[in-house]
Amino acid sequence: SVEGRVMWLLRSSPLRVRDLFVAKYWVGTIPLLVVALPLILTTNVVMETPPLILLLTTVTMIGATFALTAMALGLGALFPNFDTENVAEIPTSFGGLLFMMCAVLYLGAVVALVGWPVYAYLQSRMAGGSVSAWTPTLGFGGAVLLTVLAVWLPLRTGMRELEAGDIHDVEGPFEAEGGDGGRSCRDAISRRRAASTASRRWDAGRVEAVLLLVHDAGRGERG
Repeated sequence: SVEGRVMWLLRSSPLRVRDLFVAKYWVGTIPLLVVALPLILTTNVVMETPPLILLLTTVTMIGATFALTAMALGLGALFPNFDTENVAEIPTSFGGLLFMMCAVLYLGAVVALVGWPVYAYLQSRMAGGSVSAWTPTLGFGGAVLLTVLAVWLPLRTGMRELEAGDIHDVEGPFEAEGGDGGRSCRDAISRRRAASTASRRWDAGRVEAVLLLVHDAGRGERG
């Protein structure tokens, strides 16, 4: 939704949807990691937590950052709002509200899955017993599986939706002002795509002609 009416320009350019998604994903993920990592490490140092808790909270936070960014990007592609005039309106749209609800459910599930083995371990230490191997396996394994799904599924679904989306649904700069300018924009996009396809075919033909000339020259020298 942030691209707004410029999306028609991105779709008409040679830029692939996958490249656009990857660029937006890392642009959103890296700044969050830069902010979150010092916070989680400083909090653990101040609270003097054991190394195990430090490791678990840091890994969980990194995984949650990757997952939440993917969910925001994927749901934003599934439910875009290209007509918004203010970026602040995006979180209150249907896609923004759906993302917030999914994010809360994901975080709650991850905290429960990671906290369960830790609680069992601390309780067993106080009681002088031991923890079953299935407890950390199911808890940590479930958190990892949920995080992988939260990263892979939204990105895959969002890319497919954007690739299959109709560029005609996005108003161009002339169409937004009324009149027949939108048709001109769409015609220009179609001509540009046709020219790009013809150019690629022409380049392939030139390469093939050069290879044939080299082959014939080699045969002539051997003759």
